Amino acid sequence: MTHNKKLTSTQIAKLAGVARSTVSKVINNYPDIPEATKQKVMAVIEQHNYKPNVFSSALKGIPQKIITLYLHTTANDSLTSSMGNLDSSYVMSVMTNFIYCASQQGYLLQVEVINESDCQESVLKRIKATFNERLICAAVFLGLTDNATFIDRLAEQGYKVFSIDRIIDDSLDGFNVTTDDFNGSYEATRLFLDRGLTEISFIGGDFTKLSARQREAGYRAALKEANITPDVIPCGYSELLARSIAEDLLKRGAKPEAIVCASDIIAYGIIKVCGREFLENVKLIGFDDLPFNEYQQPPLSSVAVDFHQMAEDTIKAIIDGCESKRIIAKTQLRNRL
Repeated sequence: MTHNKKLTSTQIAKLAGVARSTVSKVINNYPDIPEATKQKVMAVIEQHNYKPNVFSSALKGIPQKIITLYLHTTANDSLTSSMGNLDSSYVMSVMTNFIYCASQQGYLLQVEVINESDCQESVLKRIKATFNERLICAAVFLGLTDNATFIDRLAEQGYKVFSIDRIIDDSLDGFNVTTDDFNGSYEATRLFLDRGLTEISFIGGDFTKLSARQREAGYRAALKEANITPDVIPCGYSELLARSIAEDLLKRGAKPEAIVCASDIIAYGIIKVCGREFLENVKLIGFDDLPFNEYQQPPLSSVAVDFHQMAEDTIKAIIDGCESKRIIAKTQLRNRL
């Protein structure tokens, strides 16, 4: 046996005189490969000591203990300080908790990016290939919009997929991971109502996301109970868009008694533009309770999401299965008023 410098599957295929896909099928023990071809490829693999990371388990037909977290980015995410930016506190909170909870169970979590502009057929084909070649055991998706229909097709075809903040129809095999956005926003709005405030505005998030729709619905429900007309200002999960809204509020001299923001990122935009004097008279509350809230001036109240529970429950469902197709992360109001 020779011990050459590590070869790639493409090089192994060339030496064996077969296609690279054939090498993959041999490694994964596909039944449609002729025995002579299988022996020829295995001889080259053995001769060159070719051992990819997935070699031993794949030969046994066992999916890897690897989970891929796919981060879906949109055009809106390219805006400054968008919640969907890869380096945003929101994305980092989700990612670090998933990495930790997966490692606690002996699993590896890898991260890949999908752009909204990517061809959905190509994305679908690529993800299916990773499953079919047993390179991963499950896929978790963060940031999908309703237009990202490839997730529905993956679920329809029986792949183990988990979608955060974008609903897959319950009739399909996919799992939905959400936060308790409705009740979180409802409680945030009730906090102001219980203090006797009645002029309460809501600055909304990206309406293509389930969380934005549910957070607005919670706000509306609280005001409906109090017989107060809602004041909804469309925005997006972006600090830059929130700054534009804040500038418009100042120009119009509009001063509601309180503002419920669909995310902390939106609240940060309001704080930066409006300043301390504005916030002495207008109460503000965000959503997600990002790490910097306590250091805002004044400190920002927010609805905290239990990202650890979200990750822990999702990883458990991947490994042990789950009777319910819905995983709901708890929320808790952090009052710093």
